[in-house]
Amino acid sequence: KMSSNNITKNQLLVKVNELTAAFNEQKEHHINEIKLINTKTNTITTLMSTIKNYKKEVERIEDIRKKHEYEYSERLKNQEKTHKREREERERNYKCETDLMQQTIDRLEQIIKTLQTQINNFEIVLTPELY
Repeated sequence: KMSSNNITKNQLLVKVNELTAAFNEQKEHHINEIKLINTKTNTITTLMSTIKNYKKEVERIEDIRKKHEYEYSERLKNQEKTHKREREERERNYKCETDLMQQTIDRLEQIIKTLQTQINNFEIVLTPELY
């Protein structure tokens, strides 16, 4: 009867050791997953901050564009008194200014789209896998 208890105790000890090893392995896996999630979260936070800054820059450029449009409108009222050549020259200058601003706006919007794609890709990476 005593050896039967010893076998049971040994079997229990082996099982406890197996469960402890599995638990430690799973714990290590979870620690690594948390580190990865923290890294990705920091990256996303940085990207969101960058997007916020780009949005502010787009708004600033848009305000400048609106101001230029208003100033241009005022100039047009005064230009009725001026020679046709002067008016055409000012219109060409205005077109160059607005084209340049539009190119800048387009570039910033493309950067925002690219950053959004990167954020979406990080969200895909952060989706927990079944295991």
